[in-house]
Amino acid sequence: MHHRLVEEHLRTSAALVIETGDAREVHHLALLLGFGASAVCPYLAYESIDALVESGELTDLSAFEARYQYARRSTRASSRPCPRWA
Repeated sequence: MHHRLVEEHLRTSAALVIETGDAREVHHLALLLGFGASAVCPYLAYESIDALVESGELTDLSAFEARYQYARRSTRASSRPCPRWA
């Protein structure tokens, strides 16, 4: 999709929002963003957080706070530059 929009000179006028259950780790989110996604909604990660709160495994945070912390930390981690290994 990204490459087709670039070929048609439409990429700057469109945003790609990815809703996926496969992206759970920061690396997965960073890859999607690196391949042209403007935003990612990892719904399965959010559902897993909700299940952990409901089962009592996450007791310090509410479901909203836990989702917020996940999104905040994932955003910060995926926007960090990678060190160069030479």
